[in-house]
Amino acid sequence: MTANPHRGEVALELPGASWVLRPSHTALMAVEERLGRPSLDLAMEARARRFGYREVITVIDCCLVRAGRAPDQDEIGRKVFEAGLGNEALLEALYEVWAMALRGPEKPGGNAEAPATAEGPTPSATAGASPVGS
Repeated sequence: MTANPHRGEVALELPGASWVLRPSHTALMAVEERLGRPSLDLAMEARARRFGYREVITVIDCCLVRAGRAPDQDEIGRKVFEAGLGNEALLEALYEVWAMALRGPEKPGGNAEAPATAEGPTPSATAGASPVGS
């Protein structure tokens, strides 16, 4: 399975494992519930690379896109242990998961969106209106 950044997916490649993580509202709520800590605190710790083994396993387990046979927490834990908590691919994937949680997933064509309303009044809104103070 290949990660699709337009769907907010993050690739995680560890020795003997290739996973796709998709942070979502539901996944991040599950992380908060299981760890008993708010997402913002967890995101700041991930950014500072102060994540413990339990946090790493929980984030992967909750955000893992399961297609076909799904790894359980024990298998995830073994792969993380084999790779090491300092594995650069692991740290980068976790950082990206939390970066998406803070900024929202990228939209196709960039994150910028068009303004919701036109600038200034429309001609139909001003038609027949009297000037202020007259």
